[in-house]
Amino acid sequence: MAERCAQSGATVVVDRDWETVSHYTSPEEELEAVRRSVGLADLSRIPKFDVRGGCSDTLPELESKAGIWPQRPGETLVTCPPESEAAVREQLDRYASAAGEDATVYVSDVTAIYTALLLAGPESGTVLERLADIDASDTALPNLDCVQTGIHHVHAMVARQDLGPLPACLIFAGREYGEWLWDTVMFAGVSCGIRPFGSKAQQILEAARP
Repeated sequence: MAERCAQSGATVVVDRDWETVSHYTSPEEELEAVRRSVGLADLSRIPKFDVRGGCSDTLPELESKAGIWPQRPGETLVTCPPESEAAVREQLDRYASAAGEDATVYVSDVTAIYTALLLAGPESGTVLERLADIDASDTALPNLDCVQTGIHHVHAMVARQDLGPLPACLIFAGREYGEWLWDTVMFAGVSCGIRPFGSKAQQILEAARP
C-alpha cells in the first residue's frame, strides 16, 4: 500500500519496520479535511492480538488506549498504539499465564494478518453506511462498540473508536484485501469529499482520544 501511495507523490517513512505514509499533502491540510468532512488512513501497522480460550471475553484492564473488540464467544481482538505494544503484550501474556491449564488462553500476534483502515470525520458514518448494511448512528454503533459485517461480500469488522469529539472507526479485513478495501472506501466517500491522510495528521488526532 505504501509503495503504491509513494508512486502518487505521498511521503513514505519506516515506522517500526512498517512502511507508512507520513503525509500526502501537508498534515495541516489533511487535518482540516478530516475535521470538515471525512478522511481515510492506513493503520495496518498498529499492533493486533488475537486472544482465544479461557475467559477471554473478560480481559483484564489494559493500557488506556488499547481497543478490546469481541469477535465471538471465547475470541477477542485487541489493538493498541505502536508505542504501547510491549506493555499490552506483557499484560496479555501475564493474563494467559494466570489462567491455568483448566482455562487455557492463547495470545497470537496477528498484526500482519489484518489490514486496518481508519475512517474519521463528521461524514464517516455516511461513508460507512454506503459500504455495508449497518446502522452507523451513535445509538446503534456507539463509541468502543464493534460489529461484524460484509463489504461487497468480503468479511470485515468495524470498530467504533472516536478521536475525542471526532467520530471515527477502524475497518478490519484480511490483508489480501488491503488495496481493494482502500479503493472501495475512497470511492464510497467521493461525494463527501473524502481525503487520504497520513501518520502525522493521525497522531495529532489520536492525541485527542482519552
